[in-house]
Amino acid sequence: ISSALAMDDAANVQAPKNGRTMQNLIHGAEYLHSHLLHSYHLALQDYIDMPAGLDGAALNKGPWAPVYGGDRRINGGASKTDLDGLITSYLGALEMRRKAHTVGAIIAGKQPHAASIIHGGCSANLTLTDVSNMTTLVTEIRDFIQNTYIPDLSLIFDTYYPDYYSIGAGSGKLLSYGVFRQGTGSINNMLIKRGIYDGSTVINVMDHNNIVEDISAGWYTGPDNLHPANGETNPDPTKVGGYSWLKAPRYKTDGVNKDVYEVGPLARMVVNGDYSPNISVADREVARGVEALKVANAMLTWLSDIVANGLSEPSYIPYEVPPSTVGVGLTEAIRGALGHWVEYDANGKIARYQIITPTCWNASPEDADSFHGTIEQALIGISVADENEPIEAIRVIHSYDPCLACAVHVVRPKGKVKEFIVR
Repeated sequence: ISSALAMDDAANVQAPKNGRTMQNLIHGAEYLHSHLLHSYHLALQDYIDMPAGLDGAALNKGPWAPVYGGDRRINGGASKTDLDGLITSYLGALEMRRKAHTVGAIIAGKQPHAASIIHGGCSANLTLTDVSNMTTLVTEIRDFIQNTYIPDLSLIFDTYYPDYYSIGAGSGKLLSYGVFRQGTGSINNMLIKRGIYDGSTVINVMDHNNIVEDISAGWYTGPDNLHPANGETNPDPTKVGGYSWLKAPRYKTDGVNKDVYEVGPLARMVVNGDYSPNISVADREVARGVEALKVANAMLTWLSDIVANGLSEPSYIPYEVPPSTVGVGLTEAIRGALGHWVEYDANGKIARYQIITPTCWNASPEDADSFHGTIEQALIGISVADENEPIEAIRVIHSYDPCLACAVHVVRPKGKVKEFIVR
């Protein structure tokens, strides 16, 4: 979606309504899948004791073994009833994830890695049967989110881990590019708005021209504090003072001074006014459930809209990107703000392409002004009971749902692998 939007921007084209709606549905299906994946199948293991019969811990194998010990307040003792309920939800969420990917695949051809999202819209054609099947599936997922997922998040953090509402605040500032376009024109004609929370107030303006990338602690050389449209990626693993393959994206809140921002579900929900501006481990986890319900309800509306608009209406606009142009594609991946910046030369070939991933925002290293990235800030001062099994620190990191694998790029000059670059 980001790359298609960057091409559309370079050509000054906007997708027709059906193409925009189909992109939203594919994107929304992945939101539902990913939020359930994170909460139940990646992060739940940080808070509960899974029985050996389910995770195979007794044989030191299975999806959750081996695991850290430590402070697990939901266990087989007095909390057995709640533990059993969460295990049932864990299994039920596997089924809901399959259904979410089925919804996406009906339009995308397959999930993940959608095949039908193209510049100018979406290449798929839908039938009434497709829409009916998706509506049934999304309704089932929505009901699971409303009746199981959100209550489970409340159980975990309101009942057993309320102290995590005051742990892992990070930078205290939140940023959203906005996502799920519902019309043309205004950048804020989106289900989830573009904007920032500067630590005291939500501001529904976010100017990407105020983004710069600091490379002082990254293993990169070249000019520093470039806007990504002018960005350079010159790896230097021998650089003195470097300690990360990530650059450090920063946003100039006042147009001058660089600030550290957090991105992700909590940032989106706060900027959009759907969640109070509290920032912590628990808030990040609970905000995922709030957002999942919002997206599921919106998807049901979009399915009705696409029928009302007419399934035979065009879903994309064919075009050629003109030469000597630039484009930017901003959206919200599940983990947060994702931007693609592209420049075309006089022959219409790509001359420059730069990406800032959500994890690069959150897991960025220290900058030249000695400000740590938001995950680093969230970890400073965390009390760890056992340094060999630092479950407390793991909970903080996992609340951001970082994806370093998504940020790995391989440079192959003349067919040979030179560097693995994590940006």
